[in-house]
Amino acid sequence: MCEVRSGDIDRLGLLYEKYKEALFSYFFKVTKGDHAGAEDLVHIVFQRVLKYKDRFNGTGSFVSWLFSIARNCGIDYHRKKPFNYSIDQYPNYLIGDDDSDSELLRTEQIDVLYHALNLLEPTDKEILILGKIDELKYKDIADILDCSECAVRVRIFRALKRLKDVYLKLEPVEK
Repeated sequence: MCEVRSGDIDRLGLLYEKYKEALFSYFFKVTKGDHAGAEDLVHIVFQRVLKYKDRFNGTGSFVSWLFSIARNCGIDYHRKKPFNYSIDQYPNYLIGDDDSDSELLRTEQIDVLYHALNLLEPTDKEILILGKIDELKYKDIADILDCSECAVRVRIFRALKRLKDVYLKLEPVEK
């Protein structure tokens, strides 16, 4: 990124190739499985990287800076559309090929889990997406959210507790 900042714009293509899949995965979840919307957001992120290249000072993590831009793009997206998840958008990701009763029960549990995630406050959803679904490091999340790693740990712990409480209220009773 330092080379892009100093004028070698061709290097942006290398960064795009390296991070496009991670960003697409993040935006695919954020956009509730909207493939075209996720692709558009990835392109918007790299347009902003180019536009704000002078703001990257090289002292921090590029991934953190990149995901900060992505987070802001996601916020802009959600100003226009509600933040929502659905199990229907991820059937192949969440479910194996086995059609047994245990897979059906697992599918129902995952559906309830995503429904519970939908019922959380946006800040709790965001921290769980970054930390548990996208599996970013706490340091990177701290940089993205402009807080300490300790604050990230606490926020994830509390969000998981709230998710568990909501999930247990929604969980279908076995017959």
